[in-house]
Amino acid sequence: MKNLIELRLGGTSIGELPLRLEYLTGLRTLELINCKNLEFIPNSICNLKHLQRFGISYCPKIDKFPTIAASLCSLTDLQVDYCSSLSEISNEIGCLSSLRRLSLLGSNITTIPAGIKLLINLVALWVSDSKRLQSLPDLPPSLVHLEASNYPSLTKVSNRWETISGMACHSINYDVFIMNFSNCLNLDPYARDNILGEMENAVKNFSFDRCTPHEMIVKVPGSEILKWFPYQSSGPSLTIKWIPPTSGMIRFVLCVVFAIEDRIRENELAYKWETKIGDHLTKMSRTYFQYDINEFFEQDHMIVNWYFDWPSDPHLWCNSDGYHNVTFTILHPHPDKNNHNFKVKIVGVNPIILSQHNNKRSQLVVEGEHSAKIMKKTSLTTLG
Repeated sequence: MKNLIELRLGGTSIGELPLRLEYLTGLRTLELINCKNLEFIPNSICNLKHLQRFGISYCPKIDKFPTIAASLCSLTDLQVDYCSSLSEISNEIGCLSSLRRLSLLGSNITTIPAGIKLLINLVALWVSDSKRLQSLPDLPPSLVHLEASNYPSLTKVSNRWETISGMACHSINYDVFIMNFSNCLNLDPYARDNILGEMENAVKNFSFDRCTPHEMIVKVPGSEILKWFPYQSSGPSLTIKWIPPTSGMIRFVLCVVFAIEDRIRENELAYKWETKIGDHLTKMSRTYFQYDINEFFEQDHMIVNWYFDWPSDPHLWCNSDGYHNVTFTILHPHPDKNNHNFKVKIVGVNPIILSQHNNKRSQLVVEGEHSAKIMKKTSLTTLG
């Protein structure tokens, strides 16, 4: 049995794992799913030095997690989902230096141990559907994917929310950065502003860092466009007409507020958006709110999306007058269906020139579906 690599015990009636588990020295994956009678996990599991993935899900009698030791030096994935009797995770979790993904979905734990910040390689954390957690501690700046949706008791996040802006200091090869707080309806305004303020700081920190993600998405409850989005329009469409700069990269930060129609009760709220430069479709993306099918989704929500999407030659698709027409449109993913359960309330855009010179200027004309045309000469946000 020393050569056993994977052990999956889904749906079995076992009451405990054997103490001799430690002799499975070649084990890489251990999964315990839907083991209704499982009550005990021996501490000898810490002797599995080559274990990479350990998952416990839907085991209602597990009420104590085994001692976590640094000897689990190969563990990259830890999943403890929907174990209803488990109310505590040891602070020793911080010694799992190789851990990259941690899932605590549907847990009844009351606190996430402060030691989580010591997980210097952690890139993804799932804590959605946690009914008793009220706050999030300091998280490691290596994190690029946080799912904290359907979190009714969450009111606070750490005062030092450095996860987003701290990413600029880490060479992590991820295409998309996601922080999802959808359906966290009791998140206090300070916590929300803290999260979004760090994203604003991240925009400044990312100016010339090629190792950071190409796209960032932050989802929070909210009804107003952030103040750092100077160009706004009611309705699902906004067009920016401008003369592009002669040098520097261009990125856009898009902010969308969705007004929820009535009291919807589905397991998914979806939308997609597209970007056009002139008549050329250059970007099509789709994203989702996902939440418990048994919960009502009642409040407006905001999505802030940062991405880089510009042709190599910025003058390639200019009009005859030298302007670009850049249009952002929010679309329902299934326009042929009549079950539209949301409408776009406001769209905001902040165009950013990434340049080593801070004196770039451009002419802008902003058009929206319901707003009057606005012509202004303005300094774009310029970073460098």
